[in-house]
Amino acid sequence: MLSESDIRLAVERLVAVARAPSKAIVFGSYARGEADEGSDLGLLVVERELEEKLPESVRLRGAIGRVAPGVGVACSSAPRPSSNGGVGVPERPITGRARQEG
Repeated sequence: MLSESDIRLAVERLVAVARAPSKAIVFGSYARGEADEGSDLGLLVVERELEEKLPESVRLRGAIGRVAPGVGVACSSAPRPSSNGGVGVPERPITGRARQEG
């Protein structure tokens, strides 16, 4: 199981290399306080500008290094208002779950 300092180190490394990060959110079992030895660490990085989610997620995961083996990184762009006042692009399920849990 990851210690709080391991999680903090992973988040600090993400924020240091993310492009215009606005948030880094821990989600999943660690955020809910239910982590055990088999749990992985879920991290969502919300960037103000994001062109390609998958390559950015892979790049950010590489920046974490060997803090812990079971770390997953997802990326999302910050929601932008649509022309009718709502949110323009619907969130992916993992993004919504991360925002709820983290």
